[in-house]
Amino acid sequence: MKNKTRKQHFVPRCLSKNFSNKEGFIFRFDKKTDEIVKTSSADLYAKRDFYTFYKNPIMEDFYSREIETKTSVALRRVIHDLSLQNLTDEEIDRLLAFCLVQSQRTAVMREGIEKIERKLLEITLAHLDAQDRLENKPEGIKLDDIQIQIDPEHIKYVQAHNLLKGFSSFMQAIKYNKHLYLLHAGHGTYYLGDHPVVMHQSHPIPPYGSYGYMVPYIEIYCPLSSKLTLAILDKNLPLTHIHPNKSSLLMNQARVEFLNRLQVGWASRYVASAEEDFSTARDFLSQNPSFRTEPDGRISI
Repeated sequence: MKNKTRKQHFVPRCLSKNFSNKEGFIFRFDKKTDEIVKTSSADLYAKRDFYTFYKNPIMEDFYSREIETKTSVALRRVIHDLSLQNLTDEEIDRLLAFCLVQSQRTAVMREGIEKIERKLLEITLAHLDAQDRLENKPEGIKLDDIQIQIDPEHIKYVQAHNLLKGFSSFMQAIKYNKHLYLLHAGHGTYYLGDHPVVMHQSHPIPPYGSYGYMVPYIEIYCPLSSKLTLAILDKNLPLTHIHPNKSSLLMNQARVEFLNRLQVGWASRYVASAEEDFSTARDFLSQNPSFRTEPDGRISI
């Protein structure tokens, strides 16, 4: 039977519940307004019919059945053991698949798709307008009067199509070109943004773009709990030559703040934490005010 849930989480509860405090609450910070709200994993990062397109709930069913349910056991094991060493090869694959899917299913990716589609339409209209000005044509509709409107249902479909289309190749790139590390927060706690799988690039190499699963030297991070972050690092990075695959590493305060700034920078609007202190988020936004209202992701901090 298809999942008919209309309240759909774009960051699943199997992840967000790991950022609850002892009372079971999570604090959510609004990048745009600075407002802090105390909420729960049930209400965090969810929207009505977020994945349903053309009245079809197939993607919500896919995420719930094939990704979240199958990954939850591996997540619990990592958090309990504070290690990646006890995971089976199948559980490692599920954890990687979870990160890959999570990076593609959020509002940030949807906003990016809409920007691309809108830009293509603008370029097309500009080209038609240039052609129109070169020819004598009867009076009619002026291109300047056309307002670009993109069907939200179409954007949802394109997002789902892109994920499913590229899933296998991305998984191969992660499995064979990356090492995994578990990063313990020795001081403070990790944020969980509304686009939690973030990337950092410290070695940009032309002609490659800065970000992508197959780009050399890419660093990919996904917070798993308020004290643990999974790092997926390209094998060319110096760190991977020092520490074996699946090592556990202790992060100092500066490194925890660095990872939290990435969460703020890549988030569409919200950042959550087990603690009410969002000083790192406010400091980042004071230095980068454009990220309050123009989330762009794909940044180096």
